[in-house]
Amino acid sequence: MKLYRIRVNDNFTSYSMKGYDEHEECKEVKQLADKWETKKMTETYKNKDADLAFCWLPMSHLLMSEDSVERIKEQINFDEIELLPAKKGKKLFYLVHGIKADKLTCNLQKGIEMHYVFNEDELSACGIDNRLVIKAEMNHGVLSPLFYTEKFVSLINELGMQGVNFELVWDSEAEN
Repeated sequence: MKLYRIRVNDNFTSYSMKGYDEHEECKEVKQLADKWETKKMTETYKNKDADLAFCWLPMSHLLMSEDSVERIKEQINFDEIELLPAKKGKKLFYLVHGIKADKLTCNLQKGIEMHYVFNEDELSACGIDNRLVIKAEMNHGVLSPLFYTEKFVSLINELGMQGVNFELVWDSEAEN
């Protein structure tokens, strides 16, 4: 089992929401679609356009182009995430927002690089093998960023989608 987080890919355009600091609700685990109006974005780094993009908010978020959503929507479990519209000019993207958090034992070890430590049994119990994303309610009720499963990263790679880097943050094999 592996979990990833997204990172900026300097070869592709990244974005931020206008009124960046007003979007604290994106950190919460609740549905926002009913009151979400399409947000306007600015480019934080201009380069090639892609299927996926990195969005700077209080936590990093994945943006998916309209086309990429069409290609992957049959795989998405909408009980775990919702797709919130955001625009830059005429380009429509969807912000991937986690609406479910699993109570998981998760520790953040700081060193040269941040390293997350999960309990493999808890991840198995929450069905990680069938999920695309995991959001953890970590120690002391703190919410993690959205983590992307091996299944999600494999699907993105199979479809040839580009635009962000996926950084491995936890590998069950490395724990043993």
